[in-house]
Amino acid sequence: MQSLKKSSLYVLSINFIIFIFFPTLFLVKGGHNIASVGLCGIALIYLISRLLNREELDSLPRAEKIWMLCLLFYSATFLLSFFWHAEKLRELEHIAKLCLFIPLLYLFERYRPHINWLLKGILFGAIIAGGVAIYDRFILNVYAAYSPRMLQIQAGDIAMSLGLFSFVIGLHSFSRQQYRQMLWAIIATLFGILGSVLSTARGGWIGLPLLLCFALFAYRQYLSKKILFFVSLFFVFLLAAVAFAPKTKLISRVTEAYTETQQYFDAQAEQSTSIGARFALWKSALLMAKEKPLLGWGNAGAMEKRQVQQQEGVISEYAANFTHAHNQYLDNLSKYGLVGLVALLAIFSVPFCYFYRKRHAIKGEEKLVATLGMLHIISVMCYSLTQAFLNHNSGNIFYFLSVFIFYGCLKHSEKE
Repeated sequence: MQSLKKSSLYVLSINFIIFIFFPTLFLVKGGHNIASVGLCGIALIYLISRLLNREELDSLPRAEKIWMLCLLFYSATFLLSFFWHAEKLRELEHIAKLCLFIPLLYLFERYRPHINWLLKGILFGAIIAGGVAIYDRFILNVYAAYSPRMLQIQAGDIAMSLGLFSFVIGLHSFSRQQYRQMLWAIIATLFGILGSVLSTARGGWIGLPLLLCFALFAYRQYLSKKILFFVSLFFVFLLAAVAFAPKTKLISRVTEAYTETQQYFDAQAEQSTSIGARFALWKSALLMAKEKPLLGWGNAGAMEKRQVQQQEGVISEYAANFTHAHNQYLDNLSKYGLVGLVALLAIFSVPFCYFYRKRHAIKGEEKLVATLGMLHIISVMCYSLTQAFLNHNSGNIFYFLSVFIFYGCLKHSEKE
């Protein structure tokens, strides 16, 4: 009886924390830490209690072992950089965070998260994301939504992800004739994408056509040409309404991006703009990689090298003051070399392949979760083209914790 109560408490706690993970990202400053601390804390308590009682841990399936090795390899790049480049102790923070996530594999092996809690959390999170963005822009009148609590680039990208997750949930609900959930998913899609637009973070908009096409392709067997036409029309009207609504700044931000790109590629090579600085930083990172291709410059070394490049006239003073390359791939390449780039690609490709295999091997709600997992990875890879998404606490936790949760929801599908 006591064991049953303990199991029920574990399951309830896990599912409640998963449910609040996505909404709390936007509600308070540092909200991304709430669910991660809660889940990792429960996982550590579970592991310690098993060890103290001298109980063997459940054996992990091969896919989870590969994912764990992938995480250890990714962590090892930071450890190697720490010793090779004599970095400061705080550079080991990445390793500590990833190591705290690993016990979740053992926790979810015993206590599987309920998919319904995950789906409701995503929909609620997307609606909260849009609601907070509306409050910030139209009530507080701040320049960019989410900026009082979180870096708007990160928040805008995460809001876009939740909007797209909701879109996939809507497609799945349509395929299962679950029309009430489909209606909530449509509302959540609107709010999530609106939140991204109000954040003025253009990086989240770049991959939108690709991600929408992926979602539609994933459920193509359930969509007639008429349905596809209406879905396309829906997004055209949505974008038009958002573009011409007051205070959204969609048109001005797109026009600004075009102008800044032109300014960079003319004779002046303007680097004091958002777009110009990114081009300069990408050039800077590639030049660094050319000099030290294998292990890179390290975090501190890369920042020092940018100052040298500024003195040599390679990049502007404005661009030299950035702490990363505004591109996750080039940032890892310049700081941790080819080893770091390979490790980065591994943390994307390994779980993607797992979700891809699962999607074609299972049916029902698990197939939906596998699709969400694939979409999650593709979207973060897109955001990483113009932002060092994983360098920030919010992006790091959002990416890795979401992957672990998706893994957890799929763990028992083969057993069942």
